[in-house]
Amino acid sequence: MRKLTEIITIIFPLTGIFLMLYLAIPFLYLESYFPMKPYIDTKFSEDFKPENFEIIKKGMNKSEVEIILGKPLKYSTKIESSVQPHDTNISIYAGDGKSNWGDFAWKSFDVYYNKNNIFVDKKTQWWYD
Repeated sequence: MRKLTEIITIIFPLTGIFLMLYLAIPFLYLESYFPMKPYIDTKFSEDFKPENFEIIKKGMNKSEVEIILGKPLKYSTKIESSVQPHDTNISIYAGDGKSNWGDFAWKSFDVYYNKNNIFVDKKTQWWYD
C-alpha cells in the first residue's frame, strides 16, 4: 500500500504538469485569439490608437486622416491586402508579428484612398494566419 501511495505521489504532479504543457504549448503556436490581451500580436504604427479609427470620416483627405491616426506603417498605391477595394491606395496602420514568444491572431486597420488621396473606405478585421 505504501508503494502505491509513493507512485501516486509522483505520478499525479507529473500528470498535471504534462496536461498544462499539452494544453498551453499548442495555444502559443496556433494563431489563436488571446482574450486577456487581444492585441498581443498586433504591431501598430507609432501614434496609432484603435479607438481613433472610428473618428475618421469618408471624404477627408490623407493629411486630415493622418492628423487623427498618425503616419501609417505603410502606404502603397498597389494592392496590398486581399480585402482591399480595386483602384484604391492603402494606408496600413497595423500588422502581424508583435509577440516574440507566440503566434496569435492580429487585427488589421486599413484606410483606403482614391487616386486623389481622398478617404473612401476603411476596414478592420481579425486575421488568424
